[in-house]
Amino acid sequence: SMLVAAMAHRHVPVGEPIDLLNVAFGEYPAQTPDRVGSVQGLAELRRIAPDRQWNLIEIDLTAAQAEAATLHVAQLIAPCHTVMDINIGTVLWAA
Repeated sequence: SMLVAAMAHRHVPVGEPIDLLNVAFGEYPAQTPDRVGSVQGLAELRRIAPDRQWNLIEIDLTAAQAEAATLHVAQLIAPCHTVMDINIGTVLWAA
C-alpha cells in the first residue's frame, strides 16, 4: 500500500492531502506489525515527499468487533476460502 501511496503522490496535485488508512485488530493495535510498518512507511513517504500532507488514519478494532463482523464479511466476499480472505475483507469493511 505504500507503493500505491507513492504512485498516488505522482498523480494527485501536491496541494491535496493523501489519507493512508491502517486497520489493526486486537488488544494492542499500536503494537501490531502492520501498524508499526504503516508508521515507518509514513515516515518514509514524508522523507521522499516532504511537500505533501500525508494523513495516517488509524482504525482500531477489538478482537470482539472483528469477530462480530466475520459472518457478515464472509457473506460479502463469497466465495471465501481462507482466514486471509476474512482478514482482508474485514480490513476493507472496517476502513
